[in-house]
Amino acid sequence: MRIKAYLRDYLVLLLLTIIDHKKEVILLACTFIINTVFTLVILSGVDNKLEARAPGQQGNVNVFSQDMKLQKARLAYKHFRDMDKRALQISFFDIAGEWTYQRGGSNQYKMGDCVGAVDAVFSHYGSFLPREDVGQRLRRLERLRTIGATFKCYGAYGMTAPKMGDMIFIQTSPGDPSHEAIVYDISNGYIRYLEMGGVALTANLTTIPLGDARIHSIYSLTIEVWLGE
Repeated sequence: MRIKAYLRDYLVLLLLTIIDHKKEVILLACTFIINTVFTLVILSGVDNKLEARAPGQQGNVNVFSQDMKLQKARLAYKHFRDMDKRALQISFFDIAGEWTYQRGGSNQYKMGDCVGAVDAVFSHYGSFLPREDVGQRLRRLERLRTIGATFKCYGAYGMTAPKMGDMIFIQTSPGDPSHEAIVYDISNGYIRYLEMGGVALTANLTTIPLGDARIHSIYSLTIEVWLGE
């Protein structure tokens, strides 16, 4: 009975307090209601945006992630093009220096060929250029050249000074390109390139005269090539 009396007294006291401060209580209640409604509206908007960005739902494309992917690839391309040639040489040796040469071999098991080494280095720095053999790579580059996306640095179409990172193709006999490498530098009429050599079974820095008949062509590494067209 004493507990009930205490509760009754507290309830009466609470009601008297509310009556004395009814303006403050009403203002507090209105503020609470407004804040609750505003929070629910914000959460609803966030949920709708997340649903719109979710891949695979109602045929929607995750445009945001594709844009970020493209932006990162462009930044990676700029970084590669601006890189010091010695850093490129170290990376090439780190990636392919301990490989066993095997035509079409898997890079995962440190087995590969000249194209695999070039692709592994480009991929390491963020390129999306697909894995191809020499013939496929040349057809891709020539197709891009005809629409203005890349150019031939050396060959039947004249000469423009190659740069570090460009792709050089060597032929074992006239008209038979079978070897791909990465341009290292040009100096005093000679070109040096980084290659995965089938004879030495190791990564090499090779020198060849710029006018040597063994050079089939040298193509620039443009952003279109870097992105895999």
